[in-house]
Amino acid sequence: MSPQEQSTLKMFRSLTPSEAATWLINYSESQPERHSEGGLRVPNLVRKMSWPKPEQMRLAEHFLQNIPHASAQFYEAFASFMPVARLLAIIEDHMPDDESRQKLLFYYLLPALKKSIRSERDRIAFEEFAIRYRRK
Repeated sequence: MSPQEQSTLKMFRSLTPSEAATWLINYSESQPERHSEGGLRVPNLVRKMSWPKPEQMRLAEHFLQNIPHASAQFYEAFASFMPVARLLAIIEDHMPDDESRQKLLFYYLLPALKKSIRSERDRIAFEEFAIRYRRK
C-alpha cells in the first residue's frame, strides 16, 4: 500500500460512520468516473467500517441507484455486511426496466449474493428474488 493509500485509510478510519458515509458520497459525486481515492476503491473502503443500519441504507441507496455496475465489487461490498433481504430491497427499488441491463445486473449480483448467504433468512430472500426475476 502506498503512503497516499495509507494516509487516506488512516483518515477514513478516524471518521465516525456518519462522517465516513458523507465523505464517500461526496467523493463519489465529485469523481463519478473513478470511485477511488488514493488508489483505494470505494467498494474496498466501504468494507473498512462497521456501519450502523442508517449508514448502510444511505450508502447502499447512493451507490446502487444506478445499477447495474460493470463488476461485482459494489454488490460484494454491501453483501459483506448487510442482510441479503435488506440489500435486495434496495436493488429492487432501483431495478432497471431494460432486460439487457437486468441480465448484466444478475450476472454480477447473483454470485455475489450467493457467496454471502449467512442464514436461512438470507437463503430464502435470495431464492425468492431469483424466482421472481427468472426468465421464462
